[in-house]
Amino acid sequence: MKRFFTILFLSALSLSFAQEVEDSISMQPGYTNDVFYSLENGEVSEYSGSSWTVAFYNSAMSAAIMINDGRGVELFKVTDDISQFANITDTI
Repeated sequence: MKRFFTILFLSALSLSFAQEVEDSISMQPGYTNDVFYSLENGEVSEYSGSSWTVAFYNSAMSAAIMINDGRGVELFKVTDDISQFANITDTI
């Protein structure tokens, strides 16, 4: 029991040494800009939200297609059957 309280005390003590940092970013009115922020380095980059339509994300464990729906872009899932890819058209 004494060991439990020692561990609890040391855990609480270590949390009290955590540093808090206050920072802010501006995306401009109406979210005009896209801002990428690094918790390690602060703001990394900022650019106009109207400068892109489709983005692709890939990491070791996941992948994604991102769309800028603020520009009216829509993404549709067409088929999972790769043999049907030749039959896909751009008509909605």
